[in-house]
Amino acid sequence: MVRNLGTVLQRIARVPTAVKRALESQLDKEADDLVSAIKANAPVAPQDSTPGQLRNSVHKEPGRRELMRRVIADAKDKDGHVYASNVEHGHRTESGSHVAGVPFFFPTYRARRAGIRRRMSKAARDAIKALT
Repeated sequence: MVRNLGTVLQRIARVPTAVKRALESQLDKEADDLVSAIKANAPVAPQDSTPGQLRNSVHKEPGRRELMRRVIADAKDKDGHVYASNVEHGHRTESGSHVAGVPFFFPTYRARRAGIRRRMSKAARDAIKALT
């Protein structure tokens, strides 16, 4: 969640086009790298009907606003329900037994978050320097 979203959006609107292009490019690269890292950490259950379905479902898509990307895992079970959250956090089976979570998505993001921010800032600084 972004605090003061209105202020952030106003600031983004004032950013020069060349800087936005540089940030878009870096943002796409960061999202692609994050997708690869999450896929590498995603569990693969050999007993599934299609092993690797969760891993293969991790992808990026455009965000709702400019300079946004979403990285999601949207694998669905045989009933059409998205189950990545159940794998990440654990769940109860129909019989009531508990299945422990296998965190793969958020730990990977948290481990990479500082580097992503650092590289995005550097891309913005470099683009601004190129304008002057």
